[in-house]
Amino acid sequence: MKNLRLSSLSCLTFLAVGASAQYSLPYETEADRKPSISTKGDCFIKAGRIITVSGATIKNGQILVRKGKIVAVGTNLTAPAGVTVINAEDQVVMPGIVDAHVHRGIESTNEGAESISAEVRVGDVLNPNSLTWWQAAASGETTALFLHGSANAIGGQSVVAKYRFGKTTKEALFEGAPRMIKFALGENVTRMNGGGGGGATTQPVRFPMSRMGQEAVYRRAFNDAKQYMAEWDRWTKSDRTQPPPRKDLRLEALSDILRGRIWVNCHGYRADELLMMAKLSKELGFKIATLTHALEAYKIAPELAELGVGVSMFYDHWSFKLEGYEAIPAGPVICAKAGVLTSINTDGTSGTTALIFDAAKATREGLTENEALRLVTLSPAKQLG
Repeated sequence: MKNLRLSSLSCLTFLAVGASAQYSLPYETEADRKPSISTKGDCFIKAGRIITVSGATIKNGQILVRKGKIVAVGTNLTAPAGVTVINAEDQVVMPGIVDAHVHRGIESTNEGAESISAEVRVGDVLNPNSLTWWQAAASGETTALFLHGSANAIGGQSVVAKYRFGKTTKEALFEGAPRMIKFALGENVTRMNGGGGGGATTQPVRFPMSRMGQEAVYRRAFNDAKQYMAEWDRWTKSDRTQPPPRKDLRLEALSDILRGRIWVNCHGYRADELLMMAKLSKELGFKIATLTHALEAYKIAPELAELGVGVSMFYDHWSFKLEGYEAIPAGPVICAKAGVLTSINTDGTSGTTALIFDAAKATREGLTENEALRLVTLSPAKQLG
């Protein structure tokens, strides 16, 4: 018994030493997340290498920024008087990474009780003080599309924002960006195989429960929106002696999709569903910003290119469910080479990201450095308007 007590004491001593040793490791506080340089929107960057992505790479160049906008890039620029100079002569400077699909800092992701919830808005629950925003910015991301979840055929309205950590929601929103909304196809909507955040066993039974039902939801919803628009058009053109039609926030959002004021980002994996949605957008006249995830898009790349529909994909993340089994590493490259506006996204919720490495992987499939970097900079920027 004496030996046992000594052994227990030794264990406790070891644990105590281990616990105290932890506190000697580096740590980060809120104070460490304050910018060390304040440029007030004006700065002059001296760079060892500037990767422009849209053109040639510049060695030993300079970048002049005025009022938050890049106004000059070259090799013989001079810093104006009074402008903050940033010395990056031993570093590489490139455009900020744009992530076309994230859920970071969103207090609520899904409103899944109904098939259509177009009236809800992610902007109402966006939290720029979330540590996940700091983690994304630390990974080189500057801008992202913050999306509603994929439990609904027609989900809520999404927002484009810059990772302005610690600012208000209004300050974080990207000025002039188009309004966005989330659509979804497949298992997340039918709630089969654990899709939709909890699986069919924990979610209420709801139409649609099949893939054919999903297309029916879209057609019925937009037919209702057209009738709603017609009612308002008749009233607007009338003498207005009668009360106006009842305002319906859901139908207002659906009508704005048809008017081109809201762009669609549609979650989906299978080629047949993606092609259905692309064709439906042309038939009904709404704009698809991206088919997102789109792991089987490589199978229909020529068709998507002809229809002018872009894709935002994972690079090499799949087999997490049935719909993801037929993805291939070359998928984004095949789409890009076919003329499809292609980006790579994280679908991120937390932690640092590796989008720059995903871009690098594309070079092994034949893309040049600039072509690969466009997958995480210029192409997603175009997709977000």
